[in-house]
Amino acid sequence: KGNGIDNKIYRETYALCYTLCTQKTQNFASQLQQRHTMVIENYLIQTVLPCLQDKSNLFLLEEVNKRWNNHKLMNRWMSLFFQYLDRYHLQYHKLPCLRVIGLNIFI
Repeated sequence: KGNGIDNKIYRETYALCYTLCTQKTQNFASQLQQRHTMVIENYLIQTVLPCLQDKSNLFLLEEVNKRWNNHKLMNRWMSLFFQYLDRYHLQYHKLPCLRVIGLNIFI
């Protein structure tokens, strides 16, 4: 596997996202989008920011580079997990895709 994501977990997460976005009685697409953004923001505030605060000069640049690469990987997987939301809800409402939202949060 090498990427740390089990295919079964990926399929189950995608299926859950699909189900939550397509329920006839209550559609949770907006809430999923908000939660997606909130999870990334919380990760950056609670995990990344503390790692950067006590660094300076070259050490800061190295840490930012490491955290940016980790963020891009996490953002990629989050986008894959929620691609149904991305393709239908966000596109229908002419909102930016999750990949762009996630990258912009880091910046």
